[in-house]
Amino acid sequence: MGEHEYGYITITPPARSVAVLTPAEQAVLNLIRAGHSNQEIAAARQVSVYTVGNQVAALLKKLGAANRCELVSLVVEATHSVPVSA
Repeated sequence: MGEHEYGYITITPPARSVAVLTPAEQAVLNLIRAGHSNQEIAAARQVSVYTVGNQVAALLKKLGAANRCELVSLVVEATHSVPVSA
């Protein structure tokens, strides 16, 4: 099983390779999770829409997701499966 670092969350999708997200990819993933479009993400991060598109494509490939909805689903799933310390 691969594990993916997402801020303070570890994403462990089944049967996917190990990949670490760059800080830029983490930021883009946070903004996707918040429901922002590529254009909004580009404006917020002060980069081109083309750059954001490349970062989204890298996220899809690294996490083995088919689309943005699946990316968010992986993050939500990982967030809810993190064990809580007593």
